[in-house]
Amino acid sequence: MYKYGIELWTKTDLSPVNLDELKESTFCLLMTLKRLQECSFKQPESWEVWSGSPENHLVVENSAIWPEMYSIWAYAERGLYSNPFTDPDAYFADLSMWISAVLGVNAYEGEFIGAAIIKVIIKFWARLKLDFDLDLDSNEINTPFGDVMAVRANWFPQIAMKNLTVLEVALLSGVSNIRSVRNAQYDKGNPLNFFKDGKQVLITVADARVWLSDRKGFIPSTQINLNTGVTH
Repeated sequence: MYKYGIELWTKTDLSPVNLDELKESTFCLLMTLKRLQECSFKQPESWEVWSGSPENHLVVENSAIWPEMYSIWAYAERGLYSNPFTDPDAYFADLSMWISAVLGVNAYEGEFIGAAIIKVIIKFWARLKLDFDLDLDSNEINTPFGDVMAVRANWFPQIAMKNLTVLEVALLSGVSNIRSVRNAQYDKGNPLNFFKDGKQVLITVADARVWLSDRKGFIPSTQINLNTGVTH
């Protein structure tokens, strides 16, 4: 299956994303999309820089990206469940398209617009696998957020389809870089088991659960019934 290559850069800080950081990342994504539209139609550019002002927050909160993105963040970073999705499949398709549109700008300007958003998305899918043993290679994925086509996750090559990548476990564990997870295989008290599948180094969901349970930076999810979506 073709992979679109929406990825975190190698040296990206993997620390948890707070709400202001997510809003700033969303604002920068929106402004870049606006800039591309204005440039392509030879319109004067109305570039704005994030200052954290009430006006900045309103731009984000009134966007098509934000309501679902907030829910994705709440689950990814806090383990809290809420479901604003009317069509999660369409939302992830649009989100992937929006992010893909600015990848060329990132490469051209040497910046990483949308990094916080990508971290949250990868952590969202990682937590879903951790909580519900999902197989993203199936045709449709039944989650508390609705049925989502597997191809949406596959647009992010750093997301494994059934197990967890080292990056996914690092994001879940709350560390700032991937080295802590790589070194965990040598921990005599609570070693983390790795295995290879082709070029990917993976961790089973079962092994990740055991290892993460001892990590101070890991936030367990609110228990969700997959069939009813009811939280406990």
